[in-house]
Amino acid sequence: MEIELKTIFTECELNKFLQSNFFTERVEKGSEQVLQLTSVYYDTPDFALQKQGSVYRVRTTQFADGKKEFESTTKRTVKKNGGVAEREEINEPQENALPKLPDVQEIFRTEVTRKIYYLEHGQALFEMAIDRGKIVAVNGRTETIDEVEFEVKTGGVEDLENLRQALHQVADFQEEEKSKYARGMALLR
Repeated sequence: MEIELKTIFTECELNKFLQSNFFTERVEKGSEQVLQLTSVYYDTPDFALQKQGSVYRVRTTQFADGKKEFESTTKRTVKKNGGVAEREEINEPQENALPKLPDVQEIFRTEVTRKIYYLEHGQALFEMAIDRGKIVAVNGRTETIDEVEFEVKTGGVEDLENLRQALHQVADFQEEEKSKYARGMALLR
């Protein structure tokens, strides 16, 4: 189960947050990592996966040393509350970036530089991912990605709610209710 909070910070507010005591006291020292992510989203020509409430993507992750990993992911949203989403998520390693599902075609892709930090808050561990990049639909339309995600790594929804409340006390940000998938689908219309 994936449990995450999507947010939008201005550049100024993000910089203030990264220098705040709240962040520096909770970040795991040495946890910073920068990745290049290309996620290609697929569906059938008649959008059968979307009609079933499913999302299918294949992600290429490039690490700082040039190493690449490939992973397919199937997601289904279980519950949403503002910027907080709970999703069933199945990840499978792959040998390449080609889709394993038959009869699917690319509908859009995301190209993102992701900076990751791990934060401890209460008894929980969160991955903080600063994503900057773009969504590119097969029709040529694009949209900028500039968001910060807080994903629960150990803990539960209550822990994320506690973090959400604490973040609102120390930072000025908006919650992003639309997933990258929803934003990509909107570009196809």
